[in-house]
Amino acid sequence: MKDPNLRLGSTERDADEISEHPWFSTTDWAEMISKTTKPPYTPQLEDPTDVKHFSTGFTNKDPYGSYNSNLSLANSGTSNKWDGFSFEGSMNDLKLNPDYEDDDIML
Repeated sequence: MKDPNLRLGSTERDADEISEHPWFSTTDWAEMISKTTKPPYTPQLEDPTDVKHFSTGFTNKDPYGSYNSNLSLANSGTSNKWDGFSFEGSMNDLKLNPDYEDDDIML
């Protein structure tokens, strides 16, 4: 939703508004926070590079040429890789739990 004031969790109730939403009715938030939530499915892999659970429509493609190596910030004429996106603010505006470690945050 483009208007941030209309997004779930944007009111004074913040995260409570999200956690109380019916979609999350079966979510155990204590397990989630303690990182002990059991995934509903864990694929059995032969090794870390095993791709048997991915569609062969992707895994059989030639990876060479699947990206444009000529595209970069240096060649794009811009120093902002997010040009065209509608987020206004800065990383300082994000409210992160001070107990999180840097490696807990995936951006």
